[in-house]
Amino acid sequence: MSELVSNMTPSTMTEIALILFVIVFVAVTSRVMRRKARVQCDEAAQLPLFDDTAGEAGVSARRS
Repeated sequence: MSELVSNMTPSTMTEIALILFVIVFVAVTSRVMRRKARVQCDEAAQLPLFDDTAGEAGVSARRS
């Protein structure tokens, strides 16, 4: 393993990093673009807009 790393040039390491980035980018993009994920993202986007009466009671109890 150390022989492999010692024979790498900076450009080889850059190419490996680029390939890893592309793989991760494609994986994340494909996961986000799925129909099921879109529904989950839409639901998560609406969370700040929902009324949370239990949360308000907890905040007022802490202030007392």
